Amino acid sequence: MAIFLNPVSLLELPAAWISLSIGMEIGISLYPDFVFSHAVDLFWKGLPVYIFVVIPLLVISGIIEVTMIKVILKKTQSEIMGSTQNSGDSGKIPPS
Repeated sequence: MAIFLNPVSLLELPAAWISLSIGMEIGISLYPDFVFSHAVDLFWKGLPVYIFVVIPLLVISGIIEVTMIKVILKKTQSEIMGSTQNSGDSGKIPPS
């Protein structure tokens, strides 16, 4: 269930489902008598859906994912740096 809370999956999963449905439609059209020209027609009919729906969903999802990774890395790095500075130890040998 947690995968559906991920904002990236809210965009990637619909893109995958749309792609799957178009691919299945093309595949099913080939099944009874293998009329390749009908499959090509369905491909060209579905191509605008890929260009204007699937690809933008994946690009937006990629931008969100990269941004989330950068924010999380920056936050964890600042926490790590803050914890080493606050510890007072910082790897120095104490004076004798």
